[in-house]
Amino acid sequence: MSKKAAEPIVIDGRHGERVTLCLSPGMSVAIIGLDGTGKSTASEMLEKALIEAGVPTTSFHWYRAHQTCFMVPLAVLSNRWTRKSVQIFDRSIFDNFAVWLQRVRNVALRQRLMWWATKTAQAVYPRFDAIIHLTAAPEVIGERRPAMTAQEIALGREVYATLSEVLRTLPLDTVSIRRGGAQQ
Repeated sequence: MSKKAAEPIVIDGRHGERVTLCLSPGMSVAIIGLDGTGKSTASEMLEKALIEAGVPTTSFHWYRAHQTCFMVPLAVLSNRWTRKSVQIFDRSIFDNFAVWLQRVRNVALRQRLMWWATKTAQAVYPRFDAIIHLTAAPEVIGERRPAMTAQEIALGREVYATLSEVLRTLPLDTVSIRRGGAQQ
């Protein structure tokens, strides 16, 4: 079992937001957000910062329902027990909810379903120690994901805004992720 102390990690947002997480082996982090918001890049930056600090990490890019519904909870529980590494999940079951619920056109129903699905998952599944919710300007998402229409981007941003309210996360347009003691 690793005895590495919690390592402060600073996440700076494009609009001056700053979040500090203290992560140590046995903990899990989910990075969520609409396609094109920089989840994979943020996952790589977080992994790099932790490795530089000497904290073992394991990264997962699991987005299919069977992975987020079954494999992620097992990985989180196993890691909590063994404390082998900080686990970084590039997407989670919450992303699946957001994608599925974009198909529901009735806004009030979609919001109720998001609340119900999210609260049920939080009651049934092991919770992440931190959730990083990424966002980006519509034009940035459009550049990164040219196949997405403006309507799809707007709907996706709306659904993730509802998810953010339910999870009580601060949406971040991430600029950097670094060790707490590292200079900007």
